Amino acid sequence: MKIQAKQQKGDSGRTKYVLSGEATIYSAVDLRQSLADILSSPGDIDLDLGGIEKIDTAGFQLFHLMGREAGRLGRTVSFMNLSNEAKRLFDLYCEDHQ
Repeated sequence: MKIQAKQQKGDSGRTKYVLSGEATIYSAVDLRQSLADILSSPGDIDLDLGGIEKIDTAGFQLFHLMGREAGRLGRTVSFMNLSNEAKRLFDLYCEDHQ
């Protein structure tokens, strides 16, 4: 399933994106492009991952890379509403996620 991102106005001037679909090796090309498009928008970003039905380490790596790239640009990305599967990967690989 192709990844979909819906833009919404977030809190405190942040832009919120609600993602749906799969974040796996099979959708990595589409996910990478979607995250690059999101990162090209100005300001800080909230990513709602509640609609992500499947995630594997390839998907996690792209989310992690996006967070690092945002930091390099002086911006922040917050990941919210993680599914149990996504939370397990974030817990496993990240010490500082919320």
